[in-house]
Amino acid sequence: MERIIHARIMRWLFEHNVLHFYQTAFRAGHSTVDQLFYFVQSVIDGLEERPHKKTTAVFLGLSTAFDCVWRHKLIEVLQRSGIKDNSLL
Repeated sequence: MERIIHARIMRWLFEHNVLHFYQTAFRAGHSTVDQLFYFVQSVIDGLEERPHKKTTAVFLGLSTAFDCVWRHKLIEVLQRSGIKDNSLL
C-alpha cells in the first residue's frame, strides 16, 4: 500500500510541477550524490566565469526535522497545494 501511495503522490507532484529539477530525495534513480555533483559543477562554472561568480552554500542537517513538524500546519500546506480529502488521512 505504501508503494502505491508513494507512486501516486510522486506522479501528482511531477504532473503539477511541484518538485524542483534539483530535488533528488525519494526519487527513483536519484541520490544525495547527485546533489554533490550539482554543487561541485556550480562552483566550477562560477570559477570559470570572468569575473568570478560568487557561490554560496548552506548545509542543513534535517534528519530529525519531521519529528518536530507541526502536523496541522503541514496538512494545511498540503491542502493549499491541492492534496485533499482521503489523501491526507
